[in-house]
Amino acid sequence: MDAIEKVRYALVDSDPQLAFKPEADQANLCYDWDRRMVEEADLVVADASFPSTGLGIELQIAESSGIPVIMLVGDLGINRVKGARYQNPDHEYHDLQIGKGIVSLMALGLPAIRKTISYKTFSEAIQGAVAAVRLYC
Repeated sequence: MDAIEKVRYALVDSDPQLAFKPEADQANLCYDWDRRMVEEADLVVADASFPSTGLGIELQIAESSGIPVIMLVGDLGINRVKGARYQNPDHEYHDLQIGKGIVSLMALGLPAIRKTISYKTFSEAIQGAVAAVRLYC
């Protein structure tokens, strides 16, 4: 990537437009538009600080398409999940794999992730993301 030509963002480039589409079509359009945004990207910057099934899907699309991911993980004090133990049918107990209480280990293990940036403030997140993106420009 020689230069940043256009930054696309679902909260600007698809979500607002969905409000003007028939409700019955919104889910399909959201998937199509967001999938295309990922597939057409040179790089994905993802903030995984809060649980999101949609982000998980987008991360897998990036992985399948060979698109590198910069992952932001904020410890904002309100987004940690408490540990949980569960019992399997064989009566053994295990701990639910939630990473460090914010992002699942499965998501953190995604091979497309080139850099994970931890942050406590949004300004740290922005600075870290800009520095990481510059590595790919």
